[in-house]
Amino acid sequence: MELSAMARNDNPGRLPAAVLEGAEPRVITQKRFSTRTRFELGDSDFAYRLDTEGSSRTYRLEYAELSSDRETLVERNAWWRNVGMLWMLIGVVSAVIVYTGEHKLRLPIWLWLGMISYGVYYFKVIRYQIIPAERCNVVIIDDATGAEVIRELESRRAAQLRQRFDYLAADEHPEQQRRRIEWLGKQGALDANEVSARLLQLNAMAGAHALAAERREQDGDE
Repeated sequence: MELSAMARNDNPGRLPAAVLEGAEPRVITQKRFSTRTRFELGDSDFAYRLDTEGSSRTYRLEYAELSSDRETLVERNAWWRNVGMLWMLIGVVSAVIVYTGEHKLRLPIWLWLGMISYGVYYFKVIRYQIIPAERCNVVIIDDATGAEVIRELESRRAAQLRQRFDYLAADEHPEQQRRRIEWLGKQGALDANEVSARLLQLNAMAGAHALAAERREQDGDE
């Protein structure tokens, strides 16, 4: 269901901006090896920056743009693997040549260097959590600080979705309102109890409107 189809909006084609007032934006930074992230969390949107070796990306997003989906990424530097395998191959060939000529088993330094390089490749790992958004993927380093970032983004996203879409309107079709309430539940903006309470309220409101319409019809017949 499209956000624009569900938001109450007096200006068609434009989502109403969240009007929240709070303290100064909260800044959270992360760093692992050459990767850095920076999150500047404002009231209605946040600035996101990702710096990697040789590249930098900056975005400003509203919390409602974030998806409820989550992806994971494990990144290793293939250069260490390739160099390590090459040096190990050179080391093995050198060891075979020495053994063939001298009948002695020696482990050349190339073999040790190759094993060390491959070990760097295997253990130098960066794990990411990825939150898809409408204009980019928000990449978060998967560590203790990353868990805090995700909690903040999820909480602010839920609050913004509730502010924009958590309402009941007498002039809106009940089925459309029901779909919006259920969608808010699937997005994590409302828990199961809140969804049930709003559906009960919607049913009561629809029943009251039906009763009022029936009475008006009866009055007209008289």
